[in-house]
Amino acid sequence: MNSKIEAIISKVLQDAHQKKEGAAYNGSHGDGGASRLEEQVKFYRYGQKNIMPSEWGKYEKEIDPEYNEYMRLKKKFE
Repeated sequence: MNSKIEAIISKVLQDAHQKKEGAAYNGSHGDGGASRLEEQVKFYRYGQKNIMPSEWGKYEKEIDPEYNEYMRLKKKFE
């Protein structure tokens, strides 16, 4: 992977860590936006590897014609 991108990702994750620590020291209920940064890195890496996130699995079922037929028949006979 591009070393510039990896360096940026490293900085983003460092910033996320600092945000978490800052929020903890201040007694905040949130994490100061750290989880959002970490999630952005996670989804970026999925994209780089051409991996569909497991969080999107439910949408994959919705486009499956056999699953849609199953749901149609289930509604009809229940």
